[in-house]
Amino acid sequence: MEFSEAPSLDSFNSGGLVKQAFQEGVRRYLQYYRACILSLKPNLTLLGLSLQLKGIVAQMRYLGRLCKCHSEESFPTGVQLLSYLHAVAIDSVSSPHHGVMLFLFRKSCQPYLRFLEDWVFYGTFNDAYKEFMIEINPIYLNYRDKMFWTRAFVMSLNADGSSAVPVFLADLANSIYVCGKSINLLKLCQQNHYLFTKRQTVPRLDVCFTEEELVAMETECSVYISKVKALGHQQMQLREERKAAAAAARRELIQKVRVTAAMETARLEEM
Repeated sequence: MEFSEAPSLDSFNSGGLVKQAFQEGVRRYLQYYRACILSLKPNLTLLGLSLQLKGIVAQMRYLGRLCKCHSEESFPTGVQLLSYLHAVAIDSVSSPHHGVMLFLFRKSCQPYLRFLEDWVFYGTFNDAYKEFMIEINPIYLNYRDKMFWTRAFVMSLNADGSSAVPVFLADLANSIYVCGKSINLLKLCQQNHYLFTKRQTVPRLDVCFTEEELVAMETECSVYISKVKALGHQQMQLREERKAAAAAARRELIQKVRVTAAMETARLEEM
């Protein structure tokens, strides 16, 4: 029943955004189930009803096992839920229920992907449920030495010492961590950097299941990289032009000083 109920107004302790996204996926599937039931012809025999509902009833049983409805084991939340769904999705590749599993997995990943977008592109995140892999040490945010880099932002760890990230992102965990830290350091050193003053539309991260989806995301990322590089090149040219203009103005000033000095020297010699 937990997964079919609508979110309550007081949902802060409901297991986090990842679990809420999973619950929303389950609710959407149950809406499809109800639609299938309501579309049945009223004059079906028991045999006809059994044949019509055979596939969807099997999916409902599969969903019940996935949600651990008849298990004493607690249902995972946060990154543990994503790792659990990932493992089940891999194991169900040859299952007729694989499509349902992929739908629920993609739906559940959305909150975590939004965390990733905020962190890797902007160095920020809003993690009220402590689901993301980064923790902030407020004490060190005001430090202006290496302590800011090493301790202001730290990677969350599991009880076994491993990074608190979904298993399918384990190889990228450190790169993700350093990326957001670097952006925060850049903000500290140069708040008016073009990455912050001239923001581009960032690629939307998503779970890709087909080659077409992957190519589309790679294209979007390539376009973003090209725009940022072009903006960087433009800013470099402007900086070089300003330096050249400042150097020309300095040379002109020096020339004027020399001319003035020569005229003054000549005047004094005539006296």
